[in-house]
Amino acid sequence: AITVDTHLKINNTEIERVNEIKFLGVTIEKKLSWKPHIDSIKAKLSKSLAVLYKVKDFLDEKALYLLHCSLILPYFMYCVEVWGNTYETHLKPLFIIQKRAIRLVNKAACREHTHLLFTHLKALKLRELVTLRTAQFMYKVMYNLMPKQIQDLFQIRECFLRSQRV
Repeated sequence: AITVDTHLKINNTEIERVNEIKFLGVTIEKKLSWKPHIDSIKAKLSKSLAVLYKVKDFLDEKALYLLHCSLILPYFMYCVEVWGNTYETHLKPLFIIQKRAIRLVNKAACREHTHLLFTHLKALKLRELVTLRTAQFMYKVMYNLMPKQIQDLFQIRECFLRSQRV
């Protein structure tokens, strides 16, 4: 492997190279695999899942779903368009936790298939959530609905690269 020792300066101040850093709640590491961030989410979700498990016998499905939306869903939603397009193997532990939460909300058996449970709750699976949020982000970019600083990162081309036959 070729290693290049680069020094980045902004206003004559050298930027320190680190293996990972937390910025606005998202852990960014040098390989951009998002694994440290996903591990952090996993730890937080496990605590929220424990709360859901402890109250499942005392609450009905609607209350459990509201609790799910406030304790679990925000961890999946925050900046998912950034970290969610990583390797499937990194996302799998999060999807397993998501399925456990959906089973708890539905008061289903621990081995029950979750496809119908997601449908019943009208909830999106993690991969579907990533796709939706990425599409919403790109829609905002395409129609200039993002702040100028973000909009300037993208170049929208008007030309068609493939022939258009009628």
